Amino acid sequence: MSTKVFITELPNCDICKSNEKKEVTAKYDGLTIYGSWANMCEDCFQDYGKGLGTGQGQELILKASTKEVR
Repeated sequence: MSTKVFITELPNCDICKSNEKKEVTAKYDGLTIYGSWANMCEDCFQDYGKGLGTGQGQELILKASTKEVR
């Protein structure tokens, strides 16, 4: 498994959402220190993420749509 994945739309951070914070864009999809997986913003990944790689997580990279590439 790669440490990066290209997606067309970035999700919001699951942890910020559960803590009733404002909507924050997630930059990682990964395993948390609590054993569950979550989409995480940079701050939450630093606080709760286990790392990148197989069985840990991936960095979410916004991929340009084909309409934007023209």
